[in-house]
Amino acid sequence: IGRLNWPAKWPFKSGRRPAGQSWPPPNTNLKGYVHNICLDPYGFLLMSEIQIKIWKKVSLNNPIWYFDATGSVHKDIYRQNKPLLYSIVVHDRENKQILPVAEFITTDQSVKSISSYLHNIDYNLRD
Repeated sequence: IGRLNWPAKWPFKSGRRPAGQSWPPPNTNLKGYVHNICLDPYGFLLMSEIQIKIWKKVSLNNPIWYFDATGSVHKDIYRQNKPLLYSIVVHDRENKQILPVAEFITTDQSVKSISSYLHNIDYNLRD
């Protein structure tokens, strides 16, 4: 997946995280690819600098996210709901391509959890 750019010691199972909180905290110095890891409920956000640059370019002509989820791409996790892969893509009309902007996998399909991931993605994509 990618190399972690921060120390791998954090309280994964210290209870469910409140909405909007994740580890590491979101910041404007997005580095690497894996972000916002959580074990209970299991989930992680995947974004990179190149995806942010793609969004900034494509959003000038077509500022619309297309959002979808699918199963069967991640192994089941013991004692948790089925993990789903959520993808956000954009349509680059100029180059006639569909391009990924962000993905996340989670076992928590609640509105609160999905909203938290979307909020973090939106935060990282803003100027």
